[in-house]
Amino acid sequence: MCLAGNAYVVIKRNSQGIPERLEQVTNSQVTITLEDYSKDITYTVNWNDERGQKDYKSQDMLHFRLFVSGQETSKLVGLSPLDSLIPELNIQDYSHKMSMAMLKSAIAPSYTLTIPQGILDDEAKENIRNSFEKANTGENAGKAIVLDQGLQLAPLQINPDIAKLISNTTFSQTQIAKAFGISDSYLNGQGDQQSSVNMMRSLFIDSLNPYIKSVESEMRMKFGVPVKLDIESAVDIDNSGLINRIVQLTGSVKGSTPVLSAEQAREILKDKQVFPDNILDMKGGETNDTSNDGSTSEQITGTS
Repeated sequence: MCLAGNAYVVIKRNSQGIPERLEQVTNSQVTITLEDYSKDITYTVNWNDERGQKDYKSQDMLHFRLFVSGQETSKLVGLSPLDSLIPELNIQDYSHKMSMAMLKSAIAPSYTLTIPQGILDDEAKENIRNSFEKANTGENAGKAIVLDQGLQLAPLQINPDIAKLISNTTFSQTQIAKAFGISDSYLNGQGDQQSSVNMMRSLFIDSLNPYIKSVESEMRMKFGVPVKLDIESAVDIDNSGLINRIVQLTGSVKGSTPVLSAEQAREILKDKQVFPDNILDMKGGETNDTSNDGSTSEQITGTS
């Protein structure tokens, strides 16, 4: 979906029509056919095995799409984020061709020869040009240029604005990051020194949002149940963000209002498997005792 703007997953159902398995197929295996009056879509899948070709109705195909346009010809399929780079790729291609043309010439960018004799025919001009290039290219390239008396050599200067455009048009990770909604200031450690981990996490979530919304909406529509992707493990690998939020909600931070009790915070950490169960379910709870009745060691000693 990131590269092509589309992803396909076949829904395998049992005899009662209940989904029991999902199988992903590549974009090259799928052909989309729009039925008459746009009633439905038929997906033809070439399995490249003994199953051959099979047709699936839209209800049996998860079709995840990015950046769907409202145009009649493309409203059924998504667009790749890389499509936004096509104009820049064209500019770069032209700049490469121009650079190659300059390098192929012995003297870059180019030059003119002016002859004082006046108007010459095409054959005379060609002979003078070939003679000059032969004397100043190949093994003679870089050597001193010797001109006949009256012959004038003048370089052709490229427009400074065009030269600047060529030097700045470089297809790199910066353009790719821009297409996927990632600021280039965060690449290769170039981010602001004041940028916090929370800002980086927020940027990561914002970049994933188009893909998350596409997956959630398609699964919600095809399965008829609420679907919400949990990406917490991707953006908070060490659970530091969760722990910091719980610390604030329990009132442990000076000036914060308690919202959660210690028991509630413990249950949340347990559900998220932040700590092993045997750490949170110690015998005696908070009394540091060896029994489970909640009594303290002092109470037991006093009654013995």
